[in-house]
Amino acid sequence: MSEIRNGGFLHREIVITCVLVMAMACAYLVSDIFNGNTAENSARGAARSIFLFTDILGLYFVLRINLVLAAHLCAGYAIGQVLATLPALQQSGFSDLWKFGFATPATILTLIVFPRYFRRSLIPCALALLVLGMVHMLLDYRSLSGVCMNVCALIVYRQSDHILARRGTAVAATLTAVFVLSLIVFAYWSTQDEFGNRRYLGNAARVAALMAAYDGIKAAPWTGYGSWAYEATFGSLYETAYFDLTGRRYVEVTGQKFIFGAHSQLLQSWYEAGPVAALFFLYLAVTLIRSMQVAILRRPLDSLSPLIFEILLISIWHVFLSPFAGEHRFWIGLSVSIAILIRHEFPARIKTHRQLASQFPAFASETSRP
Repeated sequence: MSEIRNGGFLHREIVITCVLVMAMACAYLVSDIFNGNTAENSARGAARSIFLFTDILGLYFVLRINLVLAAHLCAGYAIGQVLATLPALQQSGFSDLWKFGFATPATILTLIVFPRYFRRSLIPCALALLVLGMVHMLLDYRSLSGVCMNVCALIVYRQSDHILARRGTAVAATLTAVFVLSLIVFAYWSTQDEFGNRRYLGNAARVAALMAAYDGIKAAPWTGYGSWAYEATFGSLYETAYFDLTGRRYVEVTGQKFIFGAHSQLLQSWYEAGPVAALFFLYLAVTLIRSMQVAILRRPLDSLSPLIFEILLISIWHVFLSPFAGEHRFWIGLSVSIAILIRHEFPARIKTHRQLASQFPAFASETSRP
C-alpha cells in the first residue's frame, strides 16, 4: 500500500480516463433525453457507463498495489468461464462451444501456467501459443488465433534479444514472423471447405455492421441515437447493408433478427451518443498502442509479459472490431489499468523486477536495467 500513499496513485492517464468515462455517461444521458429513449434503455445505458467507471477504478486500485494480481484475476475469470460452460456440453458439442466457452480460458491459463513452470525461458510458452493458435484457427476462432500467433512472435523476438546480437535478433524475428504467418495461412485454407461459408457470412455481418454505424453517424453526427438504439434505426440500416453485400436478408440466413451493435466500441459509442462518448475509446486506443510499444521495447521481460502482450493486443482489437457490451467492461478496465501502470513502472517497480530476476535467471541482465 505504500505506493498508493506516496502521492503517485492518481497518474495523469487514469484521471483523464475517468473524466472521459464521466463525459461519456453525460453524453449518453443527453442523447437519451434528446431522442426520447425508453426508460429501460436509458437505465441500461447509464448502468453500463457507471459499471465501466467502477471497473476501471477498482481494477486500477488493485493492480496499482501489485501488477501480478492481473494474473490472479485472469485465472479466476478463466476458471469461472470454464465452469459456466461445462453444463452446456450436454446440449452442444465441444467444438461448438470452443469460441465462446473454452478458447479464451485455455489461452489465459496457457499464458499464466507456462511462464510459471518453465522459469528459465519463455520459449515453451511461445511453442504452446503456437499450437493453441493453430487450434483456434482450425476451430474458426480467427481473431484469437492471430493474437496467439503475434504473442508467440513477440516472445521469440524478446527472448532472442538475450542471446543474439542485434542483427541476429532481427533475423530471428523475421524468420519467426514468416513461419507464424505460413502456419496461419495453412490452417486457414485447410479449413476453408468446412468454414468457408460461415466465414464469408461472418465477414459480411461485420462489414455490414460497420457500414450501418457509419451511415448512422453521418445522419446524426452530434447527438447519436441513444442507448441500445438497435431495434429500429440501426436494425434497418444493418439489414440494408447486409443485403447489399450478400444478396440475402440476415434473418433468412440466421433465423434471428439482428440485435447487436456496431461491432466496434469506437463506432458504437459514437453512433449511440455522439463524438463526446467516442472520445473515451479513441483515448483508450491511443493509450493501448503506446503502452504496447512500451511492453515490446522497454519493459523488462518477465513472467507477466506474455499475458500483458495478449491483453493489450486483444483490447486494441476490441476497440475497433468488438461491441461495447457484456464482459467487455471487465477487459476494458483491466487493459487500461495495465496500459497505464506499465508506463510508470520505472523506477518505482525496479525492485519487483529484481525479485523476479531471481526466479528467471535468464532474464536477470535485462531485468536489472534502469
